[in-house]
Amino acid sequence: MNRGLEGRATFHLTPLCHQSAMDRRLRVLSLMNKLTVGGHECGRLTLAKMIDQSRFDYRFLTITQTPDLPDEELIAAAYLKPLFEEAGFPVESLGLQDSRSDGTRGRLRVLGSAFGMLRSIRRLVKYIRENRIEVIDAHHTSAMFAASIAGWLTGVPVVLTAYHLAAWQRPAMSLPGQLTFGLAAAVITDSRVRRDEMRMWCCRKSLPIEIVPTGIFPPAPVTPAAEMRKQIGLPDNADTKVVGMIAAFMEFKGHEDLLDAAIQVCRDEPNVVFLCQGASRGQTEYENRLRRRIAESGLQDRFFLRTASGEIGDVWQLIDIFAHPTRFDSLPCVVMEAMALCKPSVVTDIGGIPEVVEHEATGLVVSSRNPAQFAESLLRLLRDPGEAEQFAEAARRRYEEHLAPDQMARSIERIWIRAVSRESVSTGQTEAVRDAA
Repeated sequence: MNRGLEGRATFHLTPLCHQSAMDRRLRVLSLMNKLTVGGHECGRLTLAKMIDQSRFDYRFLTITQTPDLPDEELIAAAYLKPLFEEAGFPVESLGLQDSRSDGTRGRLRVLGSAFGMLRSIRRLVKYIRENRIEVIDAHHTSAMFAASIAGWLTGVPVVLTAYHLAAWQRPAMSLPGQLTFGLAAAVITDSRVRRDEMRMWCCRKSLPIEIVPTGIFPPAPVTPAAEMRKQIGLPDNADTKVVGMIAAFMEFKGHEDLLDAAIQVCRDEPNVVFLCQGASRGQTEYENRLRRRIAESGLQDRFFLRTASGEIGDVWQLIDIFAHPTRFDSLPCVVMEAMALCKPSVVTDIGGIPEVVEHEATGLVVSSRNPAQFAESLLRLLRDPGEAEQFAEAARRRYEEHLAPDQMARSIERIWIRAVSRESVSTGQTEAVRDAA
C-alpha cells in the first residue's frame, strides 16, 4: 500500500471508441487457488463489497474444491467462502483437490500437480467461454499460470495480482513465471519496492505494473472485550497493556523475534502481555518450537498464542500496541487495519511497509531480525502514551486520506477497463468490439 502515493499510477480511460464496453456490465472473473484467510482473499472480499455492481458482473472461482462443511466450521477452518456468499457473491470451483492435502509426496505429487494444472486449464477455458468472461482477475501462483494460458487460448485479457516474486524465482518456476507475466494484460501490486523488483525480473519490459494499495474496512468486534480477555486468559487488569501481533503462524512472520523482544520488555515492564493471533498454515514444527521457547522463557502467562479463527475485530479491540516483526512481506493488510483502528505500531522495514508507516510520524519502523531494537521501540511507546497516541492518530488520518476501500475499488475497476480496451485494440475480437459493431 503506497503510503506517500508518489509511485501510485495515474489512470486514463480509453475514450469513446470502446465506450460500449461499459454501456453494460463488464463480466469479470476473480480466480484463486482457494479462499482461505490471507491478503489476496481479504482484499478481494473488500473489493466485492465496494465494487460498482451497476457496471461490473463480478464473480469468484477457485481451482480447488472448498470442503463441504457447515459455514461455522468453514470459517473456523479459515475458509472465507461463507463471507463472500454473505456479501452476495457465490463462489464456484473447478473441482480439483488440493495437492497438499491428498497425501501424495515426491514425484507422485509433482506428476499429480502437472495433470491437475492441465485439468484446471481445460475446465477454466470451458468456464470462460460458457460464461462469456471478458476479464480474468488472477491471484496465487497456480491460478495466475492457469489464467494466463486460458486467457491466451480464449483471447480474454488477464490481470495478475502479485505481491512478491518468491515462488517464481525458484529455478523450476522461472520459465513458467516469465510466460505467465509475459501473457498478462497488466499486473497489480501494492508497493513501489515490489513494482521495481518485478520490472527488473520480467523479460517483458512493456508490461503495465500498477500500484494499488489493498483497501480494508476497520474490523469491528462482535464479542465484548471482557469476554474475549477471559477466553484468551489475559489478565483482568485495566493497567495491563497488550502488545498484539496478527499474522499466520509461518516462520517468516517473525514470531520468534517478537518473543525475543518480549523477554526484554517483560523484564522491564511488569504490566505488559503479548498476544499473537493467527491462522495455522500447517507449520506444526514451527508452532511447537514457539510454544517450547515460550515455556523455556517462563512467559506462559505473558505471551499468548491463539490459533482460533473468528471475528478479527474481537482480537483487535484488546490490542494497545500493534507489533509486526515480519522478515518477509509486501504490504500486509494487517498493517492497514492497525492504522484504520488508530493503533500505535512498531513494524519492520520490509517490503512496502515503510511506504505506509512513516518512521517517527505514523509509527516506529525498525530493522528486521533485530529483537533488541524492536524491544526498545515497544518500551518507548509503552512509557510515553502521549507519543503513542500521536502516532496512532496520524496513522488513522493517513488511512482515511489514501487507503480507504473505495479508492482501491475504483483503481482496480479502471485497470480492468484498460485491459479490455487494450485487448479490443490489439485483436479486434473482444465482445466489446463486437457490441460496438
